[in-house]
Amino acid sequence: MSSVLLLVAQNYKQEVEDTLLYFARNSRVWGNFKVDRVRISGNVYKVELGEMFNSLHYRPELVDSMEQAVKSVIASKYAGYEVKLYAQKKNNIRDLVPNYYRRPCDIDRTRYNTKYTKTTPFVSNEDRVYEVKHGLQDRNIALWQSHGWYYEQRTDRWQWQRARVFTTVEDKFTLSFVIPYLAPMLERAGANVFMPRERDYQRNEVVVDNDDAQCTMRNAQIKKPGFAHIQSIYREHENPFCAGTYGVIKTNKEETSSVVWRAEIPEDGWYWVSIAYVTNEKSVSDAKYTVRHSAGETTFRVNQQMGGGTWIYLGQFYFRKGADAEHASVVLSNESKHDGVVVADAVRFGGGMGNVARRPATDAEIARLKDEKDRKRKISIYEKVDYEISGRARFWEASRYWLQWAGAPDSVISYTKGLNDYTDDYTCRAQWVNWLNQGSVNAPDSAGLGIPIDLSFAFHSDAGCKLDTVIGTLCIYTTPFDVNSNEYKYEFPSGQSRFASRDFTDFVMSQIVGDIRATANPNWTQRWMWDRSYSESRRPEVPAMLLELLSHQNFEDMRYGLDPRFKFIVSRAIYKAMVKFIASQNNEECVIAPLPINSFALRLIGDNKVRLTWRPTVDSLEATAVADKYVVYTRRDGEGWDNGCLVADTVLVLPIGVGEMMSYKVVAINDGGASMDSEILSAYSARNAKGEVLVINGFDRVAGPEGFQSAPYAGFPEWLDRGVGDGVELQYIGRQHDFDSRHPWISDDDSGWGQSNSDYEQMLVAGNTHDFPFIHGRAIAKLGYSFVSCSREAVENSDVNIVDYKFVDLILGEQKETLWGNDSSSCKYRTFSVNLQRELRRYVSTGGALFVSGAYVASDNWLSVNASKADKQFVKSVLKVEWRADRATQDGELKAVYAPNNTSFEGEYKFVQYLNEDIYAVESPDAIVPVGENAYTVMRYSQNNNSAVVAYSGGDYRAVVCGFPFETLETEEMQERFMKQVFDFLNRGE
Repeated sequence: MSSVLLLVAQNYKQEVEDTLLYFARNSRVWGNFKVDRVRISGNVYKVELGEMFNSLHYRPELVDSMEQAVKSVIASKYAGYEVKLYAQKKNNIRDLVPNYYRRPCDIDRTRYNTKYTKTTPFVSNEDRVYEVKHGLQDRNIALWQSHGWYYEQRTDRWQWQRARVFTTVEDKFTLSFVIPYLAPMLERAGANVFMPRERDYQRNEVVVDNDDAQCTMRNAQIKKPGFAHIQSIYREHENPFCAGTYGVIKTNKEETSSVVWRAEIPEDGWYWVSIAYVTNEKSVSDAKYTVRHSAGETTFRVNQQMGGGTWIYLGQFYFRKGADAEHASVVLSNESKHDGVVVADAVRFGGGMGNVARRPATDAEIARLKDEKDRKRKISIYEKVDYEISGRARFWEASRYWLQWAGAPDSVISYTKGLNDYTDDYTCRAQWVNWLNQGSVNAPDSAGLGIPIDLSFAFHSDAGCKLDTVIGTLCIYTTPFDVNSNEYKYEFPSGQSRFASRDFTDFVMSQIVGDIRATANPNWTQRWMWDRSYSESRRPEVPAMLLELLSHQNFEDMRYGLDPRFKFIVSRAIYKAMVKFIASQNNEECVIAPLPINSFALRLIGDNKVRLTWRPTVDSLEATAVADKYVVYTRRDGEGWDNGCLVADTVLVLPIGVGEMMSYKVVAINDGGASMDSEILSAYSARNAKGEVLVINGFDRVAGPEGFQSAPYAGFPEWLDRGVGDGVELQYIGRQHDFDSRHPWISDDDSGWGQSNSDYEQMLVAGNTHDFPFIHGRAIAKLGYSFVSCSREAVENSDVNIVDYKFVDLILGEQKETLWGNDSSSCKYRTFSVNLQRELRRYVSTGGALFVSGAYVASDNWLSVNASKADKQFVKSVLKVEWRADRATQDGELKAVYAPNNTSFEGEYKFVQYLNEDIYAVESPDAIVPVGENAYTVMRYSQNNNSAVVAYSGGDYRAVVCGFPFETLETEEMQERFMKQVFDFLNRGE
């Protein structure tokens, strides 16, 4: 009878499939949708959908509409029958609706983790001046950035796990999302972020152990085992967290004892500080650590009842080389609200270089393995005595090596018993999540570090080539699996349904694709949400997913993927999805942190005060992302940042000492957390000032490299424009040299289309630091002038009246019109907007003195897509120059030349045209020539005598215009000398 009912039902299969395909096409999910079969059971009409239907974002309204549509198709024969739709045969699509979107009566409470309510915070910053109430406060998130530099036993070499294509490699590409964007966004929302790869790209590392002379302890009982750094390299089975001792100190309501770790800092810079301790049965939940750094002190409370036996990050701080203990140390106090002990072991400053050494396993080592399956895993033909370290900064390395340095046991890092590092690396990440989580309320019947992890997230990019098409985004989760028994189970150890992973994946996929379509590419491809058995999605014992954001092997995807703006959008989308998912898991309100502020400006009030003003930024994508308050951070003389002050308004007046260079940044705050940083502005109040200068930061551009496509050739030729990194560029490895899309991938060493060089893959390439008013201001201050700075928006919005200033220094850096991907309708970063042109015309009409420098100061108004005759006329009539050539020199050398109006400029200079870690490289400086009377070339490029600097000295105003950015002059001495000559000229005739 059942076969008859199935056969009868099949009569409607095509009509049902055609109806449901409408919903699939409307979802804009890419893939082959089909109906596998339809059948009748009682009075239920069951439709088994193909696997692709598992990838739709089901919401109650969508499910209602799909069921009703099928009912309409079968109404003539099956009126009154209930319709049920199943994805992958077993999942009723109603069960694929995340709890967040369900009607209250339909909530699936098995997806909640009922055992985990937020406990005592793990790590909290006592000096943070704002509170997070509806974000990720005290949540614990495990995430990682795909692969890393690893040892391949087959070939006896260290290598990347993926191919070098389109100027990057996946092992670095995904890191460029996670380190500068995603992790900080989560932490500013209150989360503790854990990563199985080193996060600090500081190559220096200072480790101070409790046994070292640089550590002072009072009233401590010494116990074993603890951390010890007693060897330069670590081989198989060697765990530094089992090699030393640790100190135990009884707590007191008031401090009676302390431990001080003093660091001998080898080089000025930013260092992440991390701590190690042992969790004791009497450990307290509020161990007090104070980091002493260049800008003062920052205090943390650490719950030592969890997390003992690994490195725990506190924060990132600026330290000076050779600083004394008051400015380069960590102090642990025994002051606590609780009776118990604090445990003192080690402190680490910086990320350092890789120190885990590898070699192929010897036959003798393999023979000692008890399990025959393990012995069969041998993949190497090499028999070596010597071990080899990677020779690279630790944060480039794969998880397997950092985790050994971080104390993870062999059961976590060596799934293959050390015979295959590739396999050990991708399996160790999920096992590390469980190691952190086990022993917590999430998994109380197991032994681990006791940190209750809320979710696990693996960030990858995919492979594949499709000329002219974005391959797009794929997400993977696993529902039926138990890591310990390998049986098909639908629950985590906490009792929580593994369908929570599906909900999590739905949040992330819909948020990423929705935000990209709304801001960058309205046709971004959404691929699939797979319920598949991948190690990184099935092994974690908490809700977990794996993201394949895009294809790093595909040109159209990488038009976006290499762009820092895209990285920000994607990272913020992931952060927002995590907030919403965790809120839905705990039936909590969620608020999204604001976007960074804009229209930032400083103004001196007298000699001893500075007034800061700014505007909030409206987030059109998130209604809750509204700023309530702000935090203003202060930096003195270019060192580290203080702990900030909370401000209720968009105006703040602060004291400024005469003769002190002060810098400021602002973050916007609400109940969801803090925004990313604003640009950095600086100010200086000179004693007996010669005058006051306004420095306008007109360089806010960040961008990926410019691409070209002329079938079959496509790629990123750096002779066009290599783009501008946001701060430090982490992804770059070298120039692309294969542009022929017909060349297939053969191996990772012969990757075909997109193949790129590797000469820069260990360099942190300097980009836009958003801190150039400091460099300009430093040179201005040396001349005896006071100065303030502002953003370009503040001038364009008339928040700053530039006519109030005798001198204006306009920074244009590498500002120029930039497209989104290949979309010429979406341009940003023009050198001179209509409003900026208006304000500069007004300024020179009052007799002002103007200094402008930038690589595209003229060419952007001649060559950009939207350049107009009015733009050219502005440059000619106000700046008194016109464009003559781009890429005007290749060696950055300048020389002063005679001009009838030149009594100031002399000597030779050089600006940076090579990639480096300190200042962005200027690949295409402008050649500019004077226009009209009283405008003359005063400097030329030495290589070819092209005109580089033009000075105008009319009776109405004065101007100096440079075809290169001032801040890229190679040395501070050059900058001071050049700025003096500029001001001598601007002042002449006074």
